[in-house]
Amino acid sequence: MGKSIELAKILQKRRVNIACVQETRWVGSRAKNADEYKLWYSGVQKGKNGMGILVDRELRRVPPAKKLLIGGDFNGHIGSIAGGYGEVQGGFSFGERNGGGTSLLHFAKAFGLVIANSSFSKREEHLVTFKNTVAKTQIDYLLLRRCDRGLCKDCKVIPGEILAAQHRLLVMDVGIMSKRRKRSARRRPRIRWGALTKDKSQELEGRLSAM
Repeated sequence: MGKSIELAKILQKRRVNIACVQETRWVGSRAKNADEYKLWYSGVQKGKNGMGILVDRELRRVPPAKKLLIGGDFNGHIGSIAGGYGEVQGGFSFGERNGGGTSLLHFAKAFGLVIANSSFSKREEHLVTFKNTVAKTQIDYLLLRRCDRGLCKDCKVIPGEILAAQHRLLVMDVGIMSKRRKRSARRRPRIRWGALTKDKSQELEGRLSAM
């Protein structure tokens, strides 16, 4: 739980409202409080393969918007060249494409998605999501619906925030307008006094006197 609290503090500092996390290492499907965030997680085998979503208090107060966002460690390299996948891959990625990356591109194309962290020209340090002493790769991606790509203002890695030993924080700026909650239907009905003429007012006075 200590790691989730530490991550929540980093997200709060960076003003991240919602975050996808992997390798949560808890079994079951439950929710936990993590500082100013709520963590929903799901895991099958203890110690690995778990995943979760952190949502801050501000975002939980507003009605959910009908937007599709997907994030995760896909263990695939989509490559730095779009090469036939221009509608889903922006051409600003890192490394060479492999089989896993091709599968991810097929998935995005089939479901009308776009890979956000390939859509902005960045330096290498802002593209590499996984780095150790012998290798550096881009295997973590954020996807959103192609029709909503205009909502994405930026997407990049923050190299200075390394909570895990090798994975880096990947952040996407998305502008989503939340709908206001409708007022309660039980409020008092409005009285339209403007339609009350002299004759109608005398009639109303008579009725009230009789009552």
